[in-house]
Amino acid sequence: HVENLPLDFIIVGASTGQMDNFINKFLVMPHWRGVFIEPDQVNFSMLKEEFAKYNIVASSERAFFVHSAISSLCVGDRISFYKPIPSKTNQDNVSHAVLHELGTINKGLLENTVKYMLEPSKYTSAEVSVPCQSMARIIQAANAYFLQNATSLFTRHLLYNASEYLTFVPMVIRVDTEGHD
Repeated sequence: HVENLPLDFIIVGASTGQMDNFINKFLVMPHWRGVFIEPDQVNFSMLKEEFAKYNIVASSERAFFVHSAISSLCVGDRISFYKPIPSKTNQDNVSHAVLHELGTINKGLLENTVKYMLEPSKYTSAEVSVPCQSMARIIQAANAYFLQNATSLFTRHLLYNASEYLTFVPMVIRVDTEGHD
């Protein structure tokens, strides 16, 4: 069972962390380490608040939070990010999924989503400049972070070689970016 083994993973598009079975499993697996990447500032703040409820905060040796998009198309260290914005008359009828789970660096994809999956008269799209990094840069930063914050070296799991466990090697990378980015 993978639940009993140390596991390093990355979630690209972590959203708010709510309603996510994989994240819920992470919260109760003390020997799992995760990198949670989210470009949307509102979602990123909510993600960190969700983890704080479980005493997993930015200084945790188990979780590394990254407010960034992942792309090779970064302009400097930024990229345009697009998300649907409900009209003033539609704000009470918007689902969590539309508000917090739809967002993309592909403007055309968002425009098609609004046009064909939502009601165009009830939404517009907003462009926001967000931080942007390569996956390699984030993994390098995660390694440095986990080394710096490995205070207990997960002593409750001494069956595993501690020096091997210090290096962050993602065994699972989940990408939740509407399947198009």
